Amino acid sequence: MNFKNELLSDGKKFTNTQKYAVYIASALLFICMFLKFWIDVKASHMHFAIALGVYLIFYIYLVSKDSEDVMFSVSQSDVKVESIFAAIMTIAFLVVVIVMYPLITNMIDIGLVTAASIINLIVFVPHALSHNE
Repeated sequence: MNFKNELLSDGKKFTNTQKYAVYIASALLFICMFLKFWIDVKASHMHFAIALGVYLIFYIYLVSKDSEDVMFSVSQSDVKVESIFAAIMTIAFLVVVIVMYPLITNMIDIGLVTAASIINLIVFVPHALSHNE
């Protein structure tokens, strides 16, 4: 198994390596959410923690669904559209976190979000840029 080829695969569905990468990124976001929501409880941190939760649910749903679970067959264009949307969401989230840096003021949170965003971009961009139909 070539790790790089499997990670950068842009096939009809996500490979196991891509799924595990997104699960690792989601774990990083969960740690960040845990730090904001349960440990450093402030009213201003609640919005950030809720946004992290929404991203977690979206990413885990996106890579966890299989073509056998849905009534209709999953086509390459469906995976491509979902990956484009996920890549845009990841970039937007990363930009918002960087712009809101003075309000977050915690390098651990910024580091976790940056690492998770880079992992998600590595997974979703090959699917978003695929030309197979």
